[in-house]
Amino acid sequence: MRANAGKGGDDDRNLAPQGQVDQELQLRGRLSVRLPGAADPRRVRGHARHVDEGHFGKTPMKGVKFALQYRWPGPLHEGNGTVQPILDARTSAAQRDAVLRIVSGQAGNAWFEVVASLVTTVLEPKVAPIEFKHDLRRRRARVVIPGILETTTEPIKNLATGAPHVIDVVLPRGLEYRTAAVGQAVVNRGMGTISYDWPGSHSSLAHVEQTQAGLKR
Repeated sequence: MRANAGKGGDDDRNLAPQGQVDQELQLRGRLSVRLPGAADPRRVRGHARHVDEGHFGKTPMKGVKFALQYRWPGPLHEGNGTVQPILDARTSAAQRDAVLRIVSGQAGNAWFEVVASLVTTVLEPKVAPIEFKHDLRRRRARVVIPGILETTTEPIKNLATGAPHVIDVVLPRGLEYRTAAVGQAVVNRGMGTISYDWPGSHSSLAHVEQTQAGLKR
């Protein structure tokens, strides 16, 4: 993919890696993952990321925000997925190009490489303002991209007392994260090409650091 976003339409270029880019990658920041309800037959998945510190080669990535919406026709491991990249309107052309190279797996990193290998259709990247709020300690988050998606995460609550549960997923050998706080997406909808509306679905929040060699933490 190239950073020529915002034209609309579909792009059927394969997202799988097309040769590695020999540039150092470091992204340290906040990750918000949304999954649909278990009954969703479309296997929709989305995540948004805010880079607190990092770079790709000589391109500074601090403050960069981006989101990805995915849809698969069947089980993820069978592939043939579709992805909608969304780039923050406040990023530079170099930063947008870096994001597209990273998520296509061209910068290394096993997580991005594996996900890219499961995608065959890349929709034309969209450029829009991204609102990203993320409080891991309180298990609350909000991501809004006008006209494209909106999600709000809150803690899962005890049905009897209303007190928030503290639930974590721990994956010592995980590729996307090692530890994630589990919450509930009380709002979870997509209004663009990949559309869905699944309130009450799963949400995970994490602090991560990704490099070209893989997940560091």
